[in-house]
Amino acid sequence: MMATPLLYDLDIIQALRLQEQSMIDLFPGYTISKEYVDYHNHVCPRCQQEQKIFNNTVKKMGTVSAFEHPLEQKVILYVSCKNCTKELARQSRFGSKPIKDSDVATHTEEYILEQIKND
Repeated sequence: MMATPLLYDLDIIQALRLQEQSMIDLFPGYTISKEYVDYHNHVCPRCQQEQKIFNNTVKKMGTVSAFEHPLEQKVILYVSCKNCTKELARQSRFGSKPIKDSDVATHTEEYILEQIKND
């Protein structure tokens, strides 16, 4: 785990705040976890590629996402890189199966949970 929380560009910070608020509304009583975003998201959880960090700010990040972890009653926020964000947009444009049902989504969630667990 990184010693200090990661920083992001303003557009990602604003998107994280909006996503956090919508998750609070969708999952009342759940904890909203930003642990992955704060300490591990220098690696895109979808493609697992290291992202560029400049002045402790993660660069070239794309979209903010979240998933529910019902056993622990929490929602975990994360940010995908720009390349993965473009791929997700391409999939949705061409009518691929929903992202939530894909093996990639399951793999992404498992990767995030493993990183958090290893702290």
